[in-house]
Amino acid sequence: MKKILILLLSLGVVLALVIGCSDDDGPTEPNELLTGSTEDPEFVLAQEALFGAEDFSDEMFTWMEFFIDSVFGEAAQPSGSSAFTAKLLADTVWVTYHEDSEYWYLYFRHDDTTWVGDVVQEVTTLRLYDSIQFQHTGDPVQWPDSSALTAVVNGVTLLVTTMTGQGNAMATQAVTVAGAAGEIANHGDVVLDGTRTFALMLTGEGGQCSVDLEASATADDIALNIAASEEGACPESGNLVHVATITIECTGDTAFTFTDTWTFDQTFFGDSIKVVAENSTTRWTFTDTCDVVAGPTRPYAELFARIRER
Repeated sequence: MKKILILLLSLGVVLALVIGCSDDDGPTEPNELLTGSTEDPEFVLAQEALFGAEDFSDEMFTWMEFFIDSVFGEAAQPSGSSAFTAKLLADTVWVTYHEDSEYWYLYFRHDDTTWVGDVVQEVTTLRLYDSIQFQHTGDPVQWPDSSALTAVVNGVTLLVTTMTGQGNAMATQAVTVAGAAGEIANHGDVVLDGTRTFALMLTGEGGQCSVDLEASATADDIALNIAASEEGACPESGNLVHVATITIECTGDTAFTFTDTWTFDQTFFGDSIKVVAENSTTRWTFTDTCDVVAGPTRPYAELFARIRER
């Protein structure tokens, strides 16, 4: 919860930075894009905002890790139950297996109240709906065996709402990671496919400015070695595309409206990433490495390290 609150505040800072930035001149031809520098303030700002949204991905991966740990832990009991509760600090998490869908489901809710003296200033509510299916050679199983595990299918929705409506957010994820039997548990070769979305509505301090950010990511046949990814290596191949639309509206002395859509297209080549980024006027093309570009590899490497321990 603290991570989410920090993200909401950091995007408020991003909002302030945008107000202070001036736009570059547009292209001379109607459909011609300018060639941009990676030091351009608007590029740096968009990249920071997009990667800031990726903090919600970290939150979802953390829950996926907890979810997998809980199911493997229950499976190790003398008689595993298809419905059980798992403890997370002072909170209770409900976990249930559905025979019809052959998915495990998890539900969690947490309320965080901010007080000023005896008066409630804000109530932030986090709700998480998570689902996981384990597969052995394409067949769903209730109780996974790490040595026979060939795929993990995950779908999650994370909702953050506030009493004042000044910091609402939603993130979703639908991913599949697959490999030959034993590859996941032994930190071998896997392929990742899936999508992720993120939406945020934030009102700045004083209520004069607001930001509406919507982003999505699509992972297509990202082939990676889990052990190498743990060391920060890039995927061997595959493509990851982020698309984000940011709308900012301000009233008062700094009244203006700003809207643009950004695309970050990342293609992996084993030791590097080719990145093509665009907005409505400019294109940036450069080569980067996995330690500085938001991507799906390291969280999954850490996640599967947990499976290997079972």
